[in-house]
Amino acid sequence: MYASLDWAVEEHKSAKLFQELNDHEVSPLEQIKQFTLFAFTESDTEISNGVFRIIQNLSSTNDLPEHLEQFVEKAGQFYIESLYPLFVEGQNSGEIIKGDPEELLGIYLTVLSGIMADDPAFWKDNTEQKVGILIRMISER
Repeated sequence: MYASLDWAVEEHKSAKLFQELNDHEVSPLEQIKQFTLFAFTESDTEISNGVFRIIQNLSSTNDLPEHLEQFVEKAGQFYIESLYPLFVEGQNSGEIIKGDPEELLGIYLTVLSGIMADDPAFWKDNTEQKVGILIRMISER
C-alpha cells in the first residue's frame, strides 16, 4: 500500500511544475493559480480522489506504523514548503490578501484537498474560470 500511495501522490510532477514556474519568473499568485490548474487537470481524478481520501483518513488515525506516519507528514509538508513562500511573497507584493500566511495557506490547502476528495470531476469543465474564482479567495483585487 505504501508504494502505491507514494506513486500516486505524484510529488515529482508538482516539484517539476514549481521549478518551471520559478524559472519563468511568474508572479506568486500566478504560480499558485498554475499549481491549482495543474492539480485539477494533470492528475488522474479517480486516483487523486482515492489518494486524498486515504491520506485524510490516515492523518486522523492513531497508532499508524512509523513509516506511514512519516509518509503522510511528508506528503503534506512538500506542498506547505512549496506554497508558503509564494503566499509570503505575494503578500509582500500586494497580490495576496493580508493575514497570517500560514493560516491563508492552510485554508487554501483545505479547500483544495476538499475539492479533490469530493468531486474533482466537476472541475474538468471550465477549469480556468473555476480556478480563477477560487484564486480570488486569496487575491487582492
